[in-house]
Amino acid sequence: MYLSIGGDMAVRLRSVIGIFDLDNTTCSARTRAFLRRAERDGQTVTAGDELPKSFVLTAEFGMERVYFSQFGPATLEKRANDPPPEQQASEIRVLKSLPLEGKVASGGSQTPDDG
Repeated sequence: MYLSIGGDMAVRLRSVIGIFDLDNTTCSARTRAFLRRAERDGQTVTAGDELPKSFVLTAEFGMERVYFSQFGPATLEKRANDPPPEQQASEIRVLKSLPLEGKVASGGSQTPDDG
C-alpha cells in the first residue's frame, strides 16, 4: 500500500522508516546535520509547493530518501494507519453460481455489450 504525502506523490508504506515533525526535530543539531547531508547527497524530495510541515524518511532498494511533506505528521500517521478504501485489500467472495450474462452477482455494475 502507499502513503499519499502531497503534491501527487506517494511512497510505499513498507519503505517508511519514520515520519517526523519539522518544527520539533530540527531543534536537534543531529537532525539538522542529517538533513543537510541528505540535501547535499541529493536524497531529498519536496512533495508539493507549500511550506513543509514534516519529513518522511524511507529506505528502499538500498537507498535512503527524505520526502518533505506539506502535511503534518499526525495527518500522515492517520493516512498510514487508515488507508482509503481503494487501497484496502479487495473483497473476495465465493459465488454459489455463475452470474448471468451481462449481470454481476451481489450488486456489481457490469452491463451487457451493445456491440
